[in-house]
Order: sequence, then structure tokens, then C-alpha cells
Amino acid sequence: MLELCFLILTVIEICATIFIVAKIVDFEKKVDEFHEKFLLIAKEILVINDRLKDAIGKINKVLEFITNKRLYQTIDILKTAFNTVQIILLIRSFDFSKNKKLLNYKNIKDLVLSEFARRITRKIILASANLV
Repeated sequence: MLELCFLILTVIEICATIFIVAKIVDFEKKVDEFHEKFLLIAKEILVINDRLKDAIGKINKVLEFITNKRLYQTIDILKTAFNTVQIILLIRSFDFSKNKKLLNYKNIKDLVLSEFARRITRKIILASANLV
């Protein structure tokens, strides 16, 4: 009787081993499928990462140009030059002869054109700094 129990237990153990091995093979196939999907997703993420890295590199170049001290020094020099020209034109527009008005309206036109040129140049410089 004991031998019959051992025989039944041995058969059950063999059946359980076959069942477990079959399940492990199924799980291995599922893991392989998941691994392939994961590799595809990882490749896509790496491509996106490379694109982001390139975009950030370009943005850094633009920001480096915008924050460049030489650009701001050039803008300051241009501002000073335009202001100096305007002051010279304003002084030239004064008429200090007796019995005449202080301003000579013939030269006011030059002063207005100078201010107009200064504003347009400032807008162009700022627009080019924003585009680059």
C-alpha cells in the first residue's frame, strides 16, 4: 500500500514538473515579447532624446549669442552715437542772433529724422537679437 502511494506521488510529481516547465516556457515567451516591445520603445525614446539634445544645443547657441556682452556693448555704442548726433543737431538748431527765436526750424527736420533713424535702428537690432 505504501508503495502504491509512493508511485502515485511520483506520477503527480512528474505531472506537476511537466506543468511547471510548460508554464515557465509560456512565461519566457511572454517576457521575450515584452522585451522586444521594450526595445522598440527604448529606440524611439533614444531618437527623441537625440532630437531634444540637438534642439537644446541650438537654443544654447542662440542664448549664448543673445547674452553675449559684445552685442550689448555694440548696442550701447550705437545708442551713445545716436544721442550724440541728436544733441549736436539740437545745438545747431539754436539761433543765438538777436531778436530772433531761439530755435531754427530749418534744422528741426534733421533732428526729427535723427530720432526716427534711432528708433528704427533700435527696433532692427532688437528684432535681430530675438531672431538669432
